[in-house]
Amino acid sequence: MLLLSFLTSFLHAATPTLPVYVTDQDKKVYDGSLRFAAVGNICSSTLWGFGGPCSHSEEILQSIKSRNPEFVSFLGDSVCSGSSRHWSKFVNLYQTTLSEVPTLPVVGQNEYKGDLKLANWKSYFPDAGEDIGLNRTASWYRFDVESRGVTWRILVLDSNRPEMGSRWDEQMTFLQDNLKGDFTSLIVFVHDSAYDLGVGSKANKNASELLETIDFNIGFQQLRAVIFSGSNASQALLPQGSLGPLHLGVGGGGMKGTSLLRKKGDEEDSLHLLTSLDLYYLDTVDKLGLETAMDKALSKGKYTGKPSKFESKDISTFGWWEIELDGEFMGTRFFHYQEGDNLVEATKLGYDKSKGWQIVK
Repeated sequence: MLLLSFLTSFLHAATPTLPVYVTDQDKKVYDGSLRFAAVGNICSSTLWGFGGPCSHSEEILQSIKSRNPEFVSFLGDSVCSGSSRHWSKFVNLYQTTLSEVPTLPVVGQNEYKGDLKLANWKSYFPDAGEDIGLNRTASWYRFDVESRGVTWRILVLDSNRPEMGSRWDEQMTFLQDNLKGDFTSLIVFVHDSAYDLGVGSKANKNASELLETIDFNIGFQQLRAVIFSGSNASQALLPQGSLGPLHLGVGGGGMKGTSLLRKKGDEEDSLHLLTSLDLYYLDTVDKLGLETAMDKALSKGKYTGKPSKFESKDISTFGWWEIELDGEFMGTRFFHYQEGDNLVEATKLGYDKSKGWQIVK
């Protein structure tokens, strides 16, 4: 018994821990603005955990580091499974690229594989999520950020209902409780999304339930953005229109890219890729002189009648997003990964109280 206790203490002490930006219910205060990064589906190792990271994952994280963010949010599926072997690969990737940049971890499906109680996730991110008893960890938490006297509430949620079991009900109670209080705007971080234009993707009903709860309690007027991982692609969507929340897909963190639909659904009720990002991808295809890829995107030639899309084998559909909070203003920038390990600033968006989400020059 003493030996087991010693080994447990030794292994826990030997586990490298990653810095977390905040603890649950914390508040950060800034006299000016702050910037942070968001990326999902990082390719930190091969399936079996023996190989190294994908080269573009390293380039993406190095690009993030060069922007000096306050923190970087990993939107889940940062590992292929929740085993210590895979987490050690992620730690190595973090240490060689981001060094001491604080993290904001979100749980995806892969983090639960072989670790339903998230014991390894908690050991690597000891300041994320509260101990909720019975050797269980909360995969949800919240904090506030104040910029120039304006309070932003940040909710980190878990969309993995089957893996959570009874913890889902505990999270729903937490969610309703933390939609109360004195804050101006709300940002939600979650792995899956109710909206996703990745080819083969479906609306996640668990993420939909979380959004419905927010809408029922406070409406979407205060919800400024939902930042999610979703497909292995970078996308921006406004399903409720320009005055509604921006749904920012940041899933293209290095895993094999997903082809991206330009729109989904009937004309009268369709989900569209945000115009500025859509035009950027079209311009990229045009500059590369990819006639077949352009035909696919415009549903022309032999692709007439087929869904218009950006094929991932033709162009990269991933990169990372930077988010800025400055008083009541929220802005985003997309850094697009291009062949040759280049990351190019692709599009900028900003929220105006009267006009909603707009392109920023």
